[in-house]
Amino acid sequence: GWIIFQRRINGKVDFYRGWKEYRDGFGDYTIGEFYLGNEYISKLTSTRNFDLRIDFKFNHKTYFVEFSDFRILNETNNYQLKIGKYKGNASDDFSYHNNMQFST
Repeated sequence: GWIIFQRRINGKVDFYRGWKEYRDGFGDYTIGEFYLGNEYISKLTSTRNFDLRIDFKFNHKTYFVEFSDFRILNETNNYQLKIGKYKGNASDDFSYHNNMQFST
C-alpha cells in the first residue's frame, strides 16, 4: 500500500507556508488538501525502505514517477531529500532535487 503525505485537489488550502507548518503538517484531510509534515515523514522513512510515487494530471492525461529508497532526513539535516532509481511514464525532472535540503 501507499501512504499519502501530500494531496491537492482543488486549491482550497494555501500551500504557501513557512518552515513550522511544513515541519508539523497542515491542511484538511476531509477535503483532500493536506501535507502530512516533514517531521512525521522523516520519522516514518527512517524505519525502513520506502518508494516514493508521485501521480499527477496534465492536459487531461495521468502521469506517474516512482523512486526507490525514498527518505527524508531529520530537522537537524534540514529534511534533506534522498531518492534512488527512477521509473515512470513522465520525464525525470525530480532527480535534480536528490540530496537537496528542504526550503520554503
